[in-house]
Order: sequence, then C-alpha cells, then structure tokens
Amino acid sequence: MKIFEKIAEFFRKKEFYSLDDFQIENYEIRFKELNDQILLDIGNYIKKNIQESKSIEDSKDKLFKRHAKCCNSLDELLPLIKSAVEQDYKDTVVESLENNWDFQYYLNEYFLNDKTICIHNVLSSSIDEKIGSCIYPILSIKKFNGEYYFWLHLE
Repeated sequence: MKIFEKIAEFFRKKEFYSLDDFQIENYEIRFKELNDQILLDIGNYIKKNIQESKSIEDSKDKLFKRHAKCCNSLDELLPLIKSAVEQDYKDTVVESLENNWDFQYYLNEYFLNDKTICIHNVLSSSIDEKIGSCIYPILSIKKFNGEYYFWLHLE
C-alpha cells in the first residue's frame, strides 16, 4: 500500500489530534533510518520507561489482544520493531522523494495513554513549511504481566 493511501485510510479509521506546537526535537529518540545503535537505544528506552499496564486491550485506541504479538522479553520484541520500521521505511523513502516530503521517526509514550509506547513517522513538506506535518503511528507496545505486547499499525 502506498504511504499516502495508508495515511488517508488511517485518518478515516482513527480520531486524530492536531498538535500546533509539535517539535520533533523534543523527543529523546528520533531517527531517519534505523541502525543497530538506535535499536539498542529503543530497547533501553522501553526498559527504562514502559509501565506495567492494568490490561492488554484498549478499545479506545483499537489495541485488541487478538491483533497483538506477545513477547516474553525485549530480545523477542526488538526484531519486531526492526521489521516494522524497515517495512515503513521502504515505502516512505521512495514516496517522500517523489512528493518532496521529509520524514523522521520518533519514539514516545502515547500522549493519551502513558502506559503505551509508540513509534511514529512524521512527514513534512520539504518545499512549504506552512503545510505542517502529518504524523502516523507505526507500532504500539504495552507491558502486561511481565510480557510485552506489540501492535503493528501498517496493515
């Protein structure tokens, strides 16, 4: 699926919030292309910051157990993260060049649920700064009963 079709489809399914003062520089982990050091930084960030959730599912955010992959450890989780980011990168790099978009990924606790960690992609015009940014989540992670749950949002 092409990146802009994916974004349009995601916008049709979800409720979105406009962040007028969004500054990617405010996020500790941000990157254009994933490498081993960044993946290690992501693992350390998750280990340090993820909080135990009271439940796996979150119907408000459409995080259902049946759609999640369960991992017993960070070592099991990190390859899923790597695969998801690489999958999105392949689509994004080609289409952003064709459409004059810059992009960058960032990691944070989801602003509506601090017990969920997400990786997002931010697309912004490289020609017109007035256009603003389009932000979409690639994946979400929660911890429940000592296990990590992973949701891929690219499908």
